[in-house]
Amino acid sequence: MRWNGNPVPIAALDAKCTQGNEHFRIAAHVRNGGVTGAPLWLDEKKQPHFELAITEGSFLELRANNAPEVDSTVTVFLDGVVLASSSACQNCTTTVPPEMPTLCRQPEDTGSLGEKGVCYSSAETYQDAMAKCPVIGEATEDRFAGQRGMDGCNVTKSRVLIDSTVTGPVLQPKNIVVMGNDISTRTCALRGVANFTRVNGDWVAQIDPNTRDPKVKSPLCFPLNSMIFSAGVVDREGGPIIKAAAIQIEPHGSIRVITQVGPSNGVLHLQLDGIAYHPLMMAPKPPAPNCAPYCFPAKPLSNSKMSPGTSCVKYCTPEQLNATVSPRVPLACKCDMLKRIDCWEHDTGNSDTRSGIRCGQYKQLLATRHADMNANETWIQQTCAAICARQLSAF
Repeated sequence: MRWNGNPVPIAALDAKCTQGNEHFRIAAHVRNGGVTGAPLWLDEKKQPHFELAITEGSFLELRANNAPEVDSTVTVFLDGVVLASSSACQNCTTTVPPEMPTLCRQPEDTGSLGEKGVCYSSAETYQDAMAKCPVIGEATEDRFAGQRGMDGCNVTKSRVLIDSTVTGPVLQPKNIVVMGNDISTRTCALRGVANFTRVNGDWVAQIDPNTRDPKVKSPLCFPLNSMIFSAGVVDREGGPIIKAAAIQIEPHGSIRVITQVGPSNGVLHLQLDGIAYHPLMMAPKPPAPNCAPYCFPAKPLSNSKMSPGTSCVKYCTPEQLNATVSPRVPLACKCDMLKRIDCWEHDTGNSDTRSGIRCGQYKQLLATRHADMNANETWIQQTCAAICARQLSAF
């Protein structure tokens, strides 16, 4: 495209796609000349040379932020530009924000224990239900008893107690858009400017732990592994990006800045536009055989006691020995599974009584395999389904 130093409109967007994105800004990937030209990304202070922004009239516009002299032609790459719109809900009868999925507006399905259509409360015992569920989310006896305490996706009973000196500020509803009515289809998009404060030496903010899936009781947008994205430091909402920063979203919903940014105290404003992720995203590496846990934050608040706002994940293939033979040898069935716990202090309903730290869990069987690589899928399920279900219940 032609460039003369002035803002250049790139495309006119449908207003429904830009609703809630009036202050959208991300660092632009620009090359001098054609697609093989020199990249114009960050200067020596990590300030972007160019930005993409949404203007009045729903135009996507290229703006110079700190641009060097360039040729009359530049190439703009639009890969990774994500707009999450909060278009008004049609025929809504609740006060649920439009940033939430339809799951949060529908009557609660009180019959299912895990994901809809997978586990049912018709099981005679809690153990029976655990054994027959290939997917179990937050499987606890209190859930099995139907004690839900939910209004849509908002927790109303035994809410997580938020201490901003531990978690940092909680993201506002306008900062996150949630799509998908179950964890396998869910996508979460961050947007706008959010405030971060320093906790234990790191700049952090927190995804709301009291916004949860009413079916599995798991937080809507807590990822099942840590994820790293790029964000922009700004001095105010609508202001230019001063510096690029890397953030890490952790399994208990903490958003942590992992690169050096200033100032050293006070409040840091981060532009989160363009960040979108699936909470249930499989790791590119195969499951580990040793089931080692990975815990967050890496630097605990206290080495002498458990702190709220922590999480651990395991992604592995446990080894089970065959107890019917001697000497015992590993079973041929291989069960790939994942587990996350997130730990918090909860409201007991009594201001004089604190709950102590309690951990919720989400675990899922990801794949059922067999040591015989030539075995077909139907035979593997018939041979290994019960073994993997029992392993998952004990995982």
